[in-house]
Amino acid sequence: MIKIAIPCSCNNTIEEYFEKGQQYLLITIINNIIVNKELIKITGGCAFKTNVLEILNNHKIKLLLVNSISEKINCLLNYYGIAIIKNCKGDINNLIDLYLSGDLELLNKKELEQQIN
Repeated sequence: MIKIAIPCSCNNTIEEYFEKGQQYLLITIINNIIVNKELIKITGGCAFKTNVLEILNNHKIKLLLVNSISEKINCLLNYYGIAIIKNCKGDINNLIDLYLSGDLELLNKKELEQQIN
């Protein structure tokens, strides 16, 4: 079982910056099958002003799909044991399908290699 969180905007796309996220889709996956989806709303402003990291930890999130994230938040997520796949863009349902097929990690790795070269 793995629990994934995705910061989402109001148009069912991933939020551009994790720190600006005010709602998160929490997904529980068992044997590569989605068994639960829950949308939670975070009030109080950006990630630095809210307890979003503690909320994700309390929900036992182990993976976060994000587009962009600050290094400070990245370090804090590592402290909580939450892995991150960065540079995720677009429709949330498409991202979930890419993750379930194993293609999201491959796309992310290729994009990172292109940034290095």
